[in-house]
Amino acid sequence: LAAPAVEKLVHHQQTKLVADIVECRDLRVVRGANGVHAHGLEQFEFPTDEFLRVGAADGAGLAVEVPFSEDQGGVIADRGDLEVGEGEGAHRLPVGIGLQVALAGGAEAAPHHLGRNHPLGHVGATRDAGNAIAFDEAAEVLGAEVMRYLYTAQKTAQNLNFPDLKSSGSAGSGIDGETRRKLLTFWNCYSFFLMYAETEKWKPSGEYSPGANELDRWVVSRLQRMIGTANTALQNYEHFRVVEAFQEFSEEFSNWYLRRSRRRFWESDTTAFATLYHVLLTVIKVMAPVLPFLTEDMYQNLVCSVDPTAPESIHLTRYPQVNEAWLDPKLETAIETVVRIKNLALNARTLGKAKIRQPLGVLYVRPKNAEERAVLADQNYAAQILEEANIKRLELIDDERSLVKVKLAPDSKKLGARAGKFLKAIAADLETMDPAAVLQGGGVTSNAIEIANDEIIVKYEHESIVSTAEGGTFAAIETRLTPELLSEGVARDFNRLVQD
Repeated sequence: LAAPAVEKLVHHQQTKLVADIVECRDLRVVRGANGVHAHGLEQFEFPTDEFLRVGAADGAGLAVEVPFSEDQGGVIADRGDLEVGEGEGAHRLPVGIGLQVALAGGAEAAPHHLGRNHPLGHVGATRDAGNAIAFDEAAEVLGAEVMRYLYTAQKTAQNLNFPDLKSSGSAGSGIDGETRRKLLTFWNCYSFFLMYAETEKWKPSGEYSPGANELDRWVVSRLQRMIGTANTALQNYEHFRVVEAFQEFSEEFSNWYLRRSRRRFWESDTTAFATLYHVLLTVIKVMAPVLPFLTEDMYQNLVCSVDPTAPESIHLTRYPQVNEAWLDPKLETAIETVVRIKNLALNARTLGKAKIRQPLGVLYVRPKNAEERAVLADQNYAAQILEEANIKRLELIDDERSLVKVKLAPDSKKLGARAGKFLKAIAADLETMDPAAVLQGGGVTSNAIEIANDEIIVKYEHESIVSTAEGGTFAAIETRLTPELLSEGVARDFNRLVQD
């Protein structure tokens, strides 16, 4: 890896060079009888016992540092890996993750860390031994974009384990299956837009700005959060946080924005088309470093097919930056509350085995705080929850004990090993305690054993009311059905059968 080749990959920042070397196939540093020899470079030295430094002869070139010990056999960098030492004491380091690159010489010169700078595993994992997998082999089976996504999503402090590719079956049945499902969520949003935009002959025009629609303002605000997270993550080399932000946004975008906006597309709402287009285009720009080919394909279809003056590639566009004017924290909090209560209601329906097409009479909620109560008191937000959960009425309560009998019990799976013979005595103590005081106090002590809230099971008892709780919020549904509710449920089932 000669210095001139590396210089094309680095960015000068005063006395530092910051490089993102993807692979290093030709650098070999081998210790021989006459000292250390570095192929392709002219100067080398041992500045410490832990590192071998290889630099240019004039002292002004690049220095590459890798873990090294003078009493070990040598360093070999081949096919993207560094093997440090020999025998059982050796370790492996992936090049481009473990390398540190800096200007050789100069009092202020300091290496810029590129992610991992410790061994990933024992050198016993090699392709020759049959227990290591080369990227190109995995990409051939799983797909290059899937592999990039897997690598980016992986925390650098943890190994990424692969199955035997030869016995893993067809693509999608192994480690790549979950990745494909996550990408499919966003791809379906893209397909939804293409279908309706083609039907309505809609094309983008002018600069985008969110209008008065609440859903549009919410999704654009959430988009700014994702952009901010991605920028910070990349600056800090925490690439996995980019994927985490993408996955969280993708779920919200698909399961709330599109679900609640479908009628707008049926009615040819141009502001809905403009917002969906803006979100799709911004997200693929954010994810372009992670999914270069998939995002490029989408960019060509979304942009270049309708705007011949646009940059010819997504990788020639500017990386998105946060627009502070589009952030709306209050609206984000309100929608987050609505979605969480909706999910609690659906969870209660599942617990009560009440199918979603059967309308129910009432949803009881005891909010966790005044802010949540204020959101649920808004008729617009309450209507969204009731529509999603197929319930007729929302009733806010102050204390769940006025509605159901509340009992506490120890979680034997979490507490059993620690409590031992005192488990029954702890269960008896919990039955006599005030549930609200215990849960609000963050736990309790029984038989000299401190018990946290997550080690306590809360049971709600009522013959027709099914209850659930999460994050300090209580929700319950009335499962008794009136003749009117039964008739409406039959009508809904009949309508579905006719449509099918």
